[in-house]
Amino acid sequence: MSKIIWKHLLSRRWTILRCDLFTRGYVEPLEKYLGIPNKDLLVTKQLEKYSLYNSVDSLKEISRTLIRKLEQHGNYGKKIYKDCLVSCKNLVSISRKVSQGSLSSLKADVLLNRLNSYFKTALNFTPFLALPANYEAYVTDEIKEFIVKKVGNKRAEEILQKLMSSKQHPYQILEQIELAKIALKIKSKNKIEVSKALKQHKLKYQWLSCYNFDEDEFTQTDFRNRLKVLLDLPIEELENKTKSVVAKVKQDELEFQKAVKKIGLSGMLLNKVNLLREFVFLRTYRIEMNSQSNFYLKPLMIEIARRGNISIAQLAMMLPNEIETMILNKKLPKSVNFNDRKMAAIFWLDNCRYKYVFGNQAKKLISMQLSEVVEEKFIDVIKGTTASLGNTVRGRVRILEKSDLRKFQKGEILVAVMTSPEFVPAMHKARAIVTDEGGVLCHAAIVSREMDKPCIIGTKTATRFLKTGDLVEVDTAKGSVRLLEVSSPARSW
Repeated sequence: MSKIIWKHLLSRRWTILRCDLFTRGYVEPLEKYLGIPNKDLLVTKQLEKYSLYNSVDSLKEISRTLIRKLEQHGNYGKKIYKDCLVSCKNLVSISRKVSQGSLSSLKADVLLNRLNSYFKTALNFTPFLALPANYEAYVTDEIKEFIVKKVGNKRAEEILQKLMSSKQHPYQILEQIELAKIALKIKSKNKIEVSKALKQHKLKYQWLSCYNFDEDEFTQTDFRNRLKVLLDLPIEELENKTKSVVAKVKQDELEFQKAVKKIGLSGMLLNKVNLLREFVFLRTYRIEMNSQSNFYLKPLMIEIARRGNISIAQLAMMLPNEIETMILNKKLPKSVNFNDRKMAAIFWLDNCRYKYVFGNQAKKLISMQLSEVVEEKFIDVIKGTTASLGNTVRGRVRILEKSDLRKFQKGEILVAVMTSPEFVPAMHKARAIVTDEGGVLCHAAIVSREMDKPCIIGTKTATRFLKTGDLVEVDTAKGSVRLLEVSSPARSW
């Protein structure tokens, strides 16, 4: 494996099977769609931490190709948008289709054909994990430069927020509004069968937590616990939540038109901004459709795991060819060592050549390759994108993961890689919210605006540089998080 300078893109939990699919998906499917593959890509797994890296050179090459196509073909941005919607629809549709019927009665070859149908669709979905974000970054930079020239740096962030508002809400915010409606009916003493209402709510939104197919869907108890948090809110706040969806869309549109008029936005750049608003929605929508796909895929994967006498979590640690062998031979291949895969894994594209390694060898390769990662340097300020404006606040940090949600205390600064619906009770208690990742319509951005909480997203490094107990100042006007006092004086970066 040649020495490459890597840029860290994001970290979150995936599965080994998913890593294999999207690593391979960045070669032939991306080249077929964009005309160029991603030549150098790296996905690492150390215990339960997965990270995605791209070579600096490969990123530049993909960006140049995309920009050239956008400049040469005026409708190329619209094409990406429409094709992404179709790909999302296909992914959900095939996942439902392959899991239908009596799976236990299917012959091995039929079961395998169903699985391969899903794999083919998932591979073709891969380009749309990257291209919408690339388009968003390209247009956002151009728009921000235009805004700064018109109103200066101080007001640029505020104007940009108004221009990037979405015309519609994703499922995760609609779910919160509908749960608030149930709470409002209870507090208003309207007649309602709570268990029946929660059951219907679960059937509609349970898939939201299935970021990977081996993760549990939301249960009725999960929704009931969140309902309890809502019932502690004043009735006026609940009423505002239930009415805010339509009102906010109208208000956002009004603010958008005012911002367009204020900076004199017109012509081709205005067209780009209007399309960008669609992409802002698409960024969250494609992740939601991936989660819905995982939920519908689960019955098929559970049946395959049963035939191999393994758990669904173990199945998620296997590669497609290994799963095929297990289905046909009705037993786990001898080459599969789950302990090695739990320890470490590395998947990479080396000039389009796909390779992977597990266990101790993977640990050594990860250490060797990541010595050349382009990292952000830290002084005492972390910069990000303001997702929700608010007063400058100070508070103690709590680095939060799904397993630590109950530890969160009222008034703390919530710092996470990213948030999801499970984080909502903690978000209610937070003084401010800061994330490593996310765009202007990520979960943290949407929920913080609904809660009127200061929020800064896309810092890339907040969870790495900050520690639980640190005292920080969150300034949404500047999009910054300033470290005022460390929890451990001996700490170094």
